[in-house]
Amino acid sequence: MQKETLIAIFIGLSLGLLMTFAIYQYRQTKQEKKIIETEETITENHISPTPVNENMLTFEIPVDGLVTTKDKLETKGQFKTKGYLVESINDQIKISQLSQHNFSFTLPLKIGPNIAYLVGLDSDGKIYGNKRLIVRQPIIATTPEATTGAKLADHLSVDASGESKLATTAAILQRINKKLAQKKLAQIKKRAILGQIKRVTEESVSLENDQGTFILAIGPDVKLIKLKKSIKINQLVVGDWALVIGEVEQKETTLPVVTPSSKFKPLSMTIYHQLPIAEKPMVMIGSIQKIRGNQLTIKNRADNEIKTVRLDKQSIIRDIKNDRLKSRNLETDFNAIVVAKNNKEKQLIVKRLKVLVDIHQEKP
Repeated sequence: MQKETLIAIFIGLSLGLLMTFAIYQYRQTKQEKKIIETEETITENHISPTPVNENMLTFEIPVDGLVTTKDKLETKGQFKTKGYLVESINDQIKISQLSQHNFSFTLPLKIGPNIAYLVGLDSDGKIYGNKRLIVRQPIIATTPEATTGAKLADHLSVDASGESKLATTAAILQRINKKLAQKKLAQIKKRAILGQIKRVTEESVSLENDQGTFILAIGPDVKLIKLKKSIKINQLVVGDWALVIGEVEQKETTLPVVTPSSKFKPLSMTIYHQLPIAEKPMVMIGSIQKIRGNQLTIKNRADNEIKTVRLDKQSIIRDIKNDRLKSRNLETDFNAIVVAKNNKEKQLIVKRLKVLVDIHQEKP
C-alpha cells in the first residue's frame, strides 16, 4: 500500500511538472511572437533602402546630413553611364536626359528635414539610386559677428593716433576672423540624423535607419522637442521618428559624415509621429501596354514586370522635347519614364510621365 502511494505521488508530481513546463513554453512562445510582431510593425515604415548599386550614381556635394540656413543648395554629382536622371525633393520632381556623366542642379529647401532622391536610369531600364538628408534651419537675426562689428565701429571712432588706430583695427579684425573661422568649423561639423526610435533608456536613445542602428547618449543639455514643446526622455515613444542635430568628429581630409560608428554628440532631437519627409517615388522606364481611361499598364524594360498606374489632375506629361502633353496624346507602345507615388488607397499615381518620342504637340 505504501509503495502504491509513493508511485501515485511520483506520477502526480511528474504530471504537475509537465503541465508547468507546457504553460511556460506557451507563454514564452506567445511573448516572442508579440515581440516579433511589434518589431515588424515598427520597421514597416522605414525609409526605402538605397540600392546597392549607388556607386554608379554619386553625390559629390552636399554631404549626407548637412545642416544649413540656405533656402537653395547647389548639388553636384556623377552618373557613370548614359541615361536619364530623376531628381525628387519635397514632391518637386524633374526628369533630365544626361549628355555627359557629370551633372549639377539646384535644390529648393524648406525649413526642417529635406530628402533629395536621385534615380538614374540606363538604356536597359536598370535603376541606380542615391539620396541625401539636408536640414534647413532658420536664420537667427542676432549674430556674434554683428556685435563684434558694432564694437569695431566704436573702437574706430575713438580719437587716437594713426598707429594706435591701425594696431587696434588689426587686433579687432584678427578677433573677428578667429570668430568667423570658429563658426565656419562648427557649421562644417554640424550634422543631422533621421531615424525611427527603437529603444529608450534613462540616458540613451537607439535610432534605426537604412544606415544601421545609432545609439545616442542623451544628456541633460540635449533639447528634446515634440509638437514645438520641450519633453523629457521618458516621454519618447518607440516607433516615433526623430530628427537629431549634433556635431560629428571631423577628419583632417574629408567632410564629416555621420555613421553608426561615428563620434556624434547630439545637441537637439525633434520628434515626429510619422516620417517627416516625402515618400520615395517609384521610378521605371518601360512601354505603355494598355490605356483604359486614366489607367495605364506599363511593362518595365528592366525585368518585364507589369505595373498599373493612374493619372490624375496633378499628373504632368511631357515628350522628349519637354513639351507639355495631354493624356489623350498617349498611345500604346510608347516608351516612357514614369515617376509615381502611392495614394492613401495604395494606388500608384503618376507624378511625372516623360514620353521618349517627339509627338509635335503644340503647347496649350
